[in-house]
Amino acid sequence: ESVEILLDVDITPCLLKGLAIARLLPESDERISADIDLLVPADQLDAAASALEAFGATRSQPAISLDWERRFGPSVTIGWRAGTELNLHRTLAPGPYGHLIDFDEVVASTVAVEVGGADVLTLRPELHLVHAALHVALGGAEPPLGDVRDLALLLERTNLDVDRVMRTIVRWGAEAPAAVGFAAAGSIGARHPIIDWAEAHRPRSRDRRLLASYADRDGRVRRKALASLTVVPWRDKPALLRSLTSRRLG
Repeated sequence: ESVEILLDVDITPCLLKGLAIARLLPESDERISADIDLLVPADQLDAAASALEAFGATRSQPAISLDWERRFGPSVTIGWRAGTELNLHRTLAPGPYGHLIDFDEVVASTVAVEVGGADVLTLRPELHLVHAALHVALGGAEPPLGDVRDLALLLERTNLDVDRVMRTIVRWGAEAPAAVGFAAAGSIGARHPIIDWAEAHRPRSRDRRLLASYADRDGRVRRKALASLTVVPWRDKPALLRSLTSRRLG
């Protein structure tokens, strides 16, 4: 229903994470994902949230600012029907690494699939894999075991284009967080050439600094915003600096 609401206002979302990954994994019918994750263009993020609010959805937290959400925030979380949480994403990762991801490339790599009797855009399997690795590495101090398991199972897909996966990771400058994610899959017993690469990978000093901004729970939003100053375009640095002075930035 949420996808149809957005399509009615000329916003084309892309389904991410749980529901999208479940169709690629064994026993997908038994996998229950309460949350809905949709990728939308950054300049349509507020319009998407407003369209859903018109149908009874509510923002989980007030916006720091609409400019922050559109340019720097990773997502907007909305309370949806029957306690479902709906996340509107403008990129595939929070913090500085999210700014390195080419949105146009992501959109160009979408495919249409049927979910719940409706055609929905989602990522190609290779990008689902990269996104899953980034989510495990950057989504929280301790990634849920279910997310690590999903990543391990995705790696077992025999039709994944490993070269495409690695080219994407390198093109986005995301080798360090991807390696952290894939190594986590290896820690639960999964084996794959990508895991071998991940376990041997050593991050550069720049990446060690960027990864550190995700480490602490206290002030993580501010730390990630500060780290993002090193990767955002020069035209965006003044606005990001102004955001860093906001008391509402945690």
